[in-house]
Amino acid sequence: MEKVAQIKASIICEESHLPFKDNCFEEVISHHTIEHMKNPFEFLKELIRVSTAYVNIRCPHRFSLGAKIPQHISYFDKKWFYKACRLLGAEVRIDMSFSMFKLKYLVIPFFVRPRELIIKIYKG
Repeated sequence: MEKVAQIKASIICEESHLPFKDNCFEEVISHHTIEHMKNPFEFLKELIRVSTAYVNIRCPHRFSLGAKIPQHISYFDKKWFYKACRLLGAEVRIDMSFSMFKLKYLVIPFFVRPRELIIKIYKG
């Protein structure tokens, strides 16, 4: 098994221009950042541009309890990512996690609410 060096770095840049060459990372991971962007479509485009294979994104679903906080500028559902990836010529697979609310004495959940989008984008 080959050992890979881990580099820890903080990079400050514009969301519409990541300071990396095209196709320089095999996998790009963006967990809980896109909802903070003013222009999430441009950010998504940049993530795909710097990836050679795929992009892994996690973000709150627009109807989750944690989505509507002051720090979040943008809100997402599956439809937004399907449309954006179609426009960018990328293939996408989306899963969701859910929060369940139960009544005190019932075993069956009475309300299921989307919590998080788990997105894997394959570069076309």
